[in-house]
Amino acid sequence: MDNRVYWIWLQNAFGAGSPKPVQLVRRIGSAEKLYQGGTRLWSSFSFVSDKELAALNAYGAEKAAEALGVTVGIEPVTYHSMNSAAATRHILDTMRSPNLKVIFDMSNLVDAGNVGAQDRIWNDVGELLGDQIVAVHFKGQAFAPDGGLLHTSLEDSLTDYAGAFAMLRQLPQDALPVLREEAVPARAASDIAFMRGFFS
Repeated sequence: MDNRVYWIWLQNAFGAGSPKPVQLVRRIGSAEKLYQGGTRLWSSFSFVSDKELAALNAYGAEKAAEALGVTVGIEPVTYHSMNSAAATRHILDTMRSPNLKVIFDMSNLVDAGNVGAQDRIWNDVGELLGDQIVAVHFKGQAFAPDGGLLHTSLEDSLTDYAGAFAMLRQLPQDALPVLREEAVPARAASDIAFMRGFFS
């Protein structure tokens, strides 16, 4: 995200002319790291008042992004706090920002426990997030006997790409960028051939 977004967030929280944003950034290293540190970090500075702490929490980076016309993409992942379409929808509804959108990485919503329920996952994504999706990530994965994640070729992946792309074709967007993650240059030709199978 544009670093200016974090500076706008700081300036709105502390007010024009306050030296505190510069003091905080010098101690942490960047405005982005400060933002990502959250309330626990911010409250560790004795010179940040309760009123300023409340302002840091009240005026999020998404509001600063709106001011700059920047779009922020959030990406649901099964082992993060936005671990489902419903949890991600809750964030969108809570933030209510037209500049907050979704990056859909189909493999990130599949884990060893739900690999057999991908039809339900794609249905939930389409219904709850579909019109908010602005980009798609494409990678391969499988699972070890203990449920651990294994990175695989696209051909060996347990992700139901056909089901996910069937859902994506139903969305109102005219087009979506699809980005190949974890690409191996030596496999480029086979990856391209595999991916083209979903775009015909």
